[in-house]
Amino acid sequence: MNNLKITPRRSKKKVSVYSVLFVMKFSLVTFLFMIFATSVKAQSFTAEEILARVLAAWQPASFHARVILEVQGDGESRSWEFEVWREGEEQALIRVLAPEEEAGSGYLVLGYDVWYYSPKLGTSIHLPILALSEKAFGGAAAPEDLLQGALTEECEVSAESREGGWLLVLIPKPEAPVLWGRLELVVRSDFAILEMRQFDQRGQLLRTARVSEFVELDGRSFPTVVEIEETDGDRVVERIVELEIGLDIPDEVFTLAFLEGR
Repeated sequence: MNNLKITPRRSKKKVSVYSVLFVMKFSLVTFLFMIFATSVKAQSFTAEEILARVLAAWQPASFHARVILEVQGDGESRSWEFEVWREGEEQALIRVLAPEEEAGSGYLVLGYDVWYYSPKLGTSIHLPILALSEKAFGGAAAPEDLLQGALTEECEVSAESREGGWLLVLIPKPEAPVLWGRLELVVRSDFAILEMRQFDQRGQLLRTARVSEFVELDGRSFPTVVEIEETDGDRVVERIVELEIGLDIPDEVFTLAFLEGR
């Protein structure tokens, strides 16, 4: 008789493929949820905090630029060229370079004081701060458009999360130096403005500004093209062809002597 050794077969526990997939899927979902929760927590801002960052991106501490303005309205097209200086929120100067008949004129802003100078007048005229919001160039563009103006922290602000950013709604306080009754801002996640809609006190749309062609300067995105459409059909295109930000501007630039070319 042959000596045959028989080894008992060990039973193997079968693992379902579906079970493995379920575990992998559950782990992935958990991982993504943790990333999302961390991201939301890290990027959770109040409406006021968002507005403050938007202002910092829209209005650098200081800048010097050459700006070309094209205004289309009433079947005609006109162009202006300016040199612009701005230091903080209190000091700014605009000088008209072209057209020739208006060259040398400009605006000086010191806090809430504004002066306008024209070589034809030969002297500077003191104006209220709201003069910066008046359409002085071709009946469609205002001085504040050249100064990255229109925004103010003197308002009530609310924020709604949107894909890739936020929608901000600003309602000015009674003392705010603005002419609009409501301002809506479409803002990217890096706090750069993409679109700005101005409404009057009755809620009627006044103008829409669309921002494009960003450049990276001093660690921030800064727009070089702003296209403005008025509800009456006028259109303004502002192009910044030369730009410096974060520079030290001499104090003598923000004087009546410099405005008048003395």
